[in-house]
Amino acid sequence: MTFACALCGCAGGNIGTPLQGGGEWKVEQRADRVADQPIQSAVLVTKSRNVKAARDSTVPQNASLQLLCFDGDPVVRFFFTSEVGSDRNSRLTYKFDNKPAAKPNARILQDFQTVMLEEKKDVAIFTNDLRDAKKLDITVSGLVSGNTIAEFNVEGAAAAIEASYKNCPLPAPPAPRPGRGKKG
Repeated sequence: MTFACALCGCAGGNIGTPLQGGGEWKVEQRADRVADQPIQSAVLVTKSRNVKAARDSTVPQNASLQLLCFDGDPVVRFFFTSEVGSDRNSRLTYKFDNKPAAKPNARILQDFQTVMLEEKKDVAIFTNDLRDAKKLDITVSGLVSGNTIAEFNVEGAAAAIEASYKNCPLPAPPAPRPGRGKKG
C-alpha cells in the first residue's frame, strides 16, 4: 500500500480504481485544469528484484507499469523503487509470454528509477503485443546498478490500453519485416 501511495504522488492522481474487465490493472484519473479535460492512465504494480538493491533490506523492491498520454502522445512508463541506471549505462529488454525479446529505444529519466518508452514506433509495438498478453517480463541491464527484473501479470490489458489512450490514439504498429512473420 505504501508503494501505491508513493506512485500516487509520482503520477499526480488517484490510483486504486479497478478497471472493469482489466485484470489487476488500476485506473488513475485526474483533471487537467488548464486544458479542461480528464486525464486517465492505467497502472500495474509488482515486485522487482535487483541484487544490489537487496543489500538495503529497508527499501521494498517494487516496479510499476503505467500507460498514459504525455503532451498529447501515448507513452509507457516503468517506475522502480530502486535505481536502475542511466541512459549511458543501462538498457531495457522486455518479453511478452513466449514471444522473442525486444530492445526498444527507452529513455531513463534523471531520477535513475523511471524508464520511458516515448517513440511512437516503440509504443505502438509494445501496446500491440501487450493487448492480448498474459505475462510481461522486463529487465533493465545496468553496468553500475546491475540487472533489475520484474514480472507483470498483464491480463486485461486491452481495457487498460483503451482507457489510457482515449485522448491520444495509438499509431498503427509497423508492418512485420519480410521473413520475420509467423510460419504457417
